[in-house]
Amino acid sequence: MPDLAGMELLRRIKQQRRQILVIILTAHGSIPRVVEAMRLGADDFWEKPVDPQTLHERLFVARRFWEARHRLTTSTGFDQSGGGWIGSSPVMQELLQQAVELAGRSVTLLIQGEYGTGKEQLARLIHQLSPQQPHPFMPVDLTTLASPMFESELFGHVTGAFTGAIDNRPGLILAAGAGTLFIDEIAELPPVLQPKLLRLLQEHEVRPVGADRAVPVPARFIIASSRDLRAAVQNSTFRADLFERLNVVVLNLPPLREHRSDIPEPAAGFIARHAHERPEVSGVSAEALNRMLAYDWPGNVRELENVMLRALILGRQSLIMPEDLPVTLQPLTENSTMSGTLQQAEAVLIQQALLQAEGNRRKRRPGNWVSVRPPSIADCALLGTEQTISAF
Repeated sequence: MPDLAGMELLRRIKQQRRQILVIILTAHGSIPRVVEAMRLGADDFWEKPVDPQTLHERLFVARRFWEARHRLTTSTGFDQSGGGWIGSSPVMQELLQQAVELAGRSVTLLIQGEYGTGKEQLARLIHQLSPQQPHPFMPVDLTTLASPMFESELFGHVTGAFTGAIDNRPGLILAAGAGTLFIDEIAELPPVLQPKLLRLLQEHEVRPVGADRAVPVPARFIIASSRDLRAAVQNSTFRADLFERLNVVVLNLPPLREHRSDIPEPAAGFIARHAHERPEVSGVSAEALNRMLAYDWPGNVRELENVMLRALILGRQSLIMPEDLPVTLQPLTENSTMSGTLQQAEAVLIQQALLQAEGNRRKRRPGNWVSVRPPSIADCALLGTEQTISAF
């Protein structure tokens, strides 16, 4: 390149087409140059010489990574379930890179993260990038299964296995076929069935209720939990050997409050997804975005989507304005009356509790509590006392 240095070429490429994957291959791999290249948008930085086989393998991984990122950022909704939810922060891009690298392997994955962080979306992404993609993606949320029929719904049954079993049922596990079986909220699996799941993960076979022999299960397994499984083991509600079997390859989804810089991207994706509500809305005003960036988002990305949908329905302007946001994102001011401020604080806490319980007032978190973040000392000062409020 006689007329243009490599870093200047990189800068111009990223100015015109930022989505292009750029890899720097150089004989000068000093730390300052690596930092400069990454700052300008390079996706990787390799120092010469590079073995051809190694180069081929790294290009293959880089291509899969680009495909995943392209699929997330160019659609209005990734598989209709959260376009742009990954974001561009370093922590989320690293997570995406890990997901891409693991997609081509058959190893069982454990995805951990709070409610609403996007565990199922991450599992769907891995499925779509994997050899299982032509086959079904079967999500199973253990919190939704009816208790009396838990084993039958999950593992299937044969005719005559129990009263009312008038035919053979394959169950949700076998329904995945050669695709991906995604089991969400694994901590909700009754202890009596945990040995059966352990055998499934180890032997890739399942014995339906009432059957005298096991049936092979060709599916790939992705397991998820919003609860601390290690703590569940210590509380004797989760088997230690099952936890050790799952705790091999783990992807940790951080809560939205730990990567707030990503908020604009999923917010824009949700506005696009629900554009049918008000097609004229083009984005979020600066003041509304500032309030969103200052909020803790106890319901994570799921709550963010609900807030965007509500703003689209109730708003009246071409941008989402601060007044379109719910009371949880409204500031508590010194001019608020004590009763009004108390009502706001109560509303915030109740909404947080309902978000963590996914709208189910009877649902309880570990220890029979629905935990919520108490008001800050500043909020309590507005109430005239340093009290805290708990929701059951």
